[in-house]
Amino acid sequence: MMPKKPNNAVTPSAQELIPNGQRRPIPQSVKDDIKWLKLPKELSHEFERQSEMESRVSSYAMACFGLGIWCCYSILDQLIYGYWEAIIAGNSSYLHSSLVIERTVVAAILIFAVIKYRNPSNKYISSTIKFLILLSISAGTAAAAAIHEAINGYNLSGTLVILIMIISLPINISLMTCIFFSFTVGALGIFLPIFLGVQLSKIEIFHRTWPLVVATGMGALTHYHLQLSKFNQFLLHRQMDWLAHSDGLTNLNNRRAFNEHLSKCLALAKRDNLQIALVLLDVDYFKRFNDCYGHEAGDQALISIAKVLQDVSVRELDMAARTGGEEMALILHDINFISLKETISQISKSISDLKIPHEYGVNGQISVSVGVATSLKNDNPKDLYIRADRLLYASKNSGRARATYEFDNP
Repeated sequence: MMPKKPNNAVTPSAQELIPNGQRRPIPQSVKDDIKWLKLPKELSHEFERQSEMESRVSSYAMACFGLGIWCCYSILDQLIYGYWEAIIAGNSSYLHSSLVIERTVVAAILIFAVIKYRNPSNKYISSTIKFLILLSISAGTAAAAAIHEAINGYNLSGTLVILIMIISLPINISLMTCIFFSFTVGALGIFLPIFLGVQLSKIEIFHRTWPLVVATGMGALTHYHLQLSKFNQFLLHRQMDWLAHSDGLTNLNNRRAFNEHLSKCLALAKRDNLQIALVLLDVDYFKRFNDCYGHEAGDQALISIAKVLQDVSVRELDMAARTGGEEMALILHDINFISLKETISQISKSISDLKIPHEYGVNGQISVSVGVATSLKNDNPKDLYIRADRLLYASKNSGRARATYEFDNP
């Protein structure tokens, strides 16, 4: 019976541990789909978190820049046209009032964006908030251009499309979302002036439309290549990370990954008042097996045993690792004593079911000796490992092909 995932197993800080426990090589199918800007769900979530953290500074700078430009533009309008004085005097038109309201609303949204990106407690800004911020800015900017045209007779929609494209690049907006915003600005730039009473001929509408389409296409192409480059860099980083933290023979995590994950799991267990189990396994009489059957057969035996451990470490914070030649380890997060014994029994049975012959082994086949230690309140990785190692040697000294636990009662 495999350990069940507890209801409270994953917490915000635990999310940072998941990639360490579940490192896997990048499948070729993922690499082939990259040109369509597609990632599997689990990789997509990690990519969004990583991109968000990397783009945080540029997003904050862009929000500040946008707020500064918007305020300067609004002040310039006030100095030239005196909208506020007209409103206070009560002789402003509805267009002037609409422009002032629109300027104020967009400025408030930009201030909100600056605060959100500035606050260190926000580890990442949700896609919904970014979408609403950019949608509000896009619609407000297009509305400002349309109102200006209705009042003064000039149009800035084409420039605004390019501006929206540029703004969307550093703040981690997807390609389709970027195109959507561009078409939103373009459509508002064409139809809102008509709604406000500006007379446009078909030729004028055509001359407004084609620059918007060209600007959107150019921006989308640039955005596609930038996002494709980010995806490739992300996959390269993941592949290099996997190579640096995995065992070349068994594809289990290596000793470096094991040490890192054990330290983090102990810190998390201490914070949440939980226990973790450290399981050390050693293949019995493995040197004799290699001498008798050859190193290639030894490698295949290790690969088969590693597959058994991978099948057991299915929860997000569990980890299977190869820590030495024929020594492997399991980290089991938040597991009770009964489930722990059932898991160890399952491992022993699965390895026995492999029926790998071993002339010098226990019962004539491959087996493992196991030492199982559970964490104490103020444990550190070194002490926990030493206790598990002593229990492993106790199993070897007691006849091998058995497990020795730190305590025999739950």
